[in-house]
Amino acid sequence: MAAQNAGGLKITPPGGLQENRPGGIDANNWRVIQGHVSVDPFGPLSSSGARVNQVRGVRNPRKDAKTTGFTYAWTLPTVPGGSTATVNNGSTATANFTPDVAGTYVFRCVTTFTGSGKTVTTNFTYVSA
Repeated sequence: MAAQNAGGLKITPPGGLQENRPGGIDANNWRVIQGHVSVDPFGPLSSSGARVNQVRGVRNPRKDAKTTGFTYAWTLPTVPGGSTATVNNGSTATANFTPDVAGTYVFRCVTTFTGSGKTVTTNFTYVSA
């Protein structure tokens, strides 16, 4: 078996992880992974309680080699009957809405990675009392 190099994992281009340093790869490293895009949800994916302003977001978009940037599109695809709730700041990484009737809401962010044409959909469910 060959000796391991200090610095952890390195996969050479094209694609792959581009960081190689003592201690390996951690959450603070910049990662460019060929063919892979991802975002981290900000705020709980599911919650319930009083009908107060709900703020959710996505962060740390990880681009692939073809991505030149990203756009965000927030929607409320599922609302309880009689609700007129709307999304505020729907084209930013963090958006919000205020539930107006009791029931289940699905708050969705579609992150589009421009240049590559890939998308990531993140759903947040809120059940109001």
